[in-house]
Amino acid sequence: MCRQLVQDPEVLAHTKPYHLSIGDHLRELRVNGTLDPFVAQELAKQSLIDGATLMDIIEQKVAAEFSQHDARLFILDGFPRNDEQMRMFSERVCQSSFPVVSILSV
Repeated sequence: MCRQLVQDPEVLAHTKPYHLSIGDHLRELRVNGTLDPFVAQELAKQSLIDGATLMDIIEQKVAAEFSQHDARLFILDGFPRNDEQMRMFSERVCQSSFPVVSILSV
């Protein structure tokens, strides 16, 4: 659904979206060898990564991508998954220099 949203002509007419699949990003970090070994092990077991660790990873990625892309809309696919992750995201990212307009849960 997120991929459809970033390709939707109506969305593209109003903004330039950037789609970040959290699962794809974690797998990419694992393949590159830059993912913490414990997190890589949890990912291999298909376990959920704890919110604080995941938030650190997402915050770094969003900061890097925000500075590289001229996107006005970031779509985080697969995050947040629960209220605690939503709270952390709100406190750490929404209060930072990254503009957050809304968060969709589909």
